[in-house]
Amino acid sequence: MKQKQAIMTISVLMGLLVSCLSAAQQSRFAPSADLNLKLAGPITRWDEALPLGNGMLGGLLWGQDSTLRLSLDRGDLWDLRTPQRFSEPDFTWQEMKKLVDADDMGTLRQRFDSFYEVFKYPTKLPGGRLEITLDPTQKIERFELGLAEAMGQVHLTNGTQIRGFYCATKPVALFIIPGTQPIGLKLIAPAAVQQLGYPAAQQGGQAGEVWSVQKSVGKLQYATYAACRQVNGQTLVALTITASRDGSDPLSLARYIVGGVLNQGGDGMLSMLRAHQQYWRSFWSASRVRIPDLQHLRHYYLVQYLYGAASRPGAPSIPLQGVWTADSDQLPPWHGDYHHDLNTQMTYDAYQTAGRFTEGACFLDHMHRLLPRFRRFAQDFYETPGAA
Repeated sequence: MKQKQAIMTISVLMGLLVSCLSAAQQSRFAPSADLNLKLAGPITRWDEALPLGNGMLGGLLWGQDSTLRLSLDRGDLWDLRTPQRFSEPDFTWQEMKKLVDADDMGTLRQRFDSFYEVFKYPTKLPGGRLEITLDPTQKIERFELGLAEAMGQVHLTNGTQIRGFYCATKPVALFIIPGTQPIGLKLIAPAAVQQLGYPAAQQGGQAGEVWSVQKSVGKLQYATYAACRQVNGQTLVALTITASRDGSDPLSLARYIVGGVLNQGGDGMLSMLRAHQQYWRSFWSASRVRIPDLQHLRHYYLVQYLYGAASRPGAPSIPLQGVWTADSDQLPPWHGDYHHDLNTQMTYDAYQTAGRFTEGACFLDHMHRLLPRFRRFAQDFYETPGAA
């Protein structure tokens, strides 16, 4: 009976995934399929991938031949150590003015504009990468991001599709691979964090699962976990990232979350998908734009999608790379931080016009929480009241 229910679950789930776009577009505000982001394979760089996310978790979907890659991130993974330089007596506005008056630009840059070269932290931390090795008969042809339902689609040369999404209501991602079971899962721990003096990640797993636990500074550690299950000619792959702030045993919690998805049965899985669909229907109902140029319209809706994928209540607001931190052997560019210049301005300056008030509030709440620090910095650095 359980096997029969599982077979029915996968069949119905695949049918819902296929019809998900048309269902989402019953809302007249949802973007049509011709606005989807479509990328020809192969994709050989993380920064040219499809962005998927649910505010706290994010993934970049890319790959080539029979290897599918998902670069992993979680929005609250940061090394927040503060270099001593920021509290030294000459780290002040008055000192900057003295160096300008003396035309000593070399010293000025060394003292005030060399942080990213000299210091490794504070910095955003990457989450690693999941690699799925498909059967050799399954070759990647192209990628597509279904904007209306926030669904990643990997079109294979044999005419089938891999579909996946970061659930809008649960801290988990789910992918469905049709046909032959993948040869294997591989979890690659982020090598860049070794530059911060961290120990090598602990890794392990057994048939159908892989995991990694990375210790950071202080009590922070985070676990990445993925598992798969074969049902009726389809393979379900679920994954998550948990951290010590979620509980004392991040790996056990990650196993529990992923197991809860893979073991929840037909009704639970369909309920999860429908909740995800409902979130995005509500998101797209906020506003609509029509312009005659299709390329500009595609870009507009992609940027709107990024609000829904990366700026949610309960999660950090969007830093330089959002929830898609660089997947390389280096720390993220500019440490993935918040540049409070045109970077955060251009990220959030359209939220009011587009009716993205909830997503904009994520940024406002972030800034309000930091207001005491901004006031302290104004006093310490500029020697003036106010906030900077």
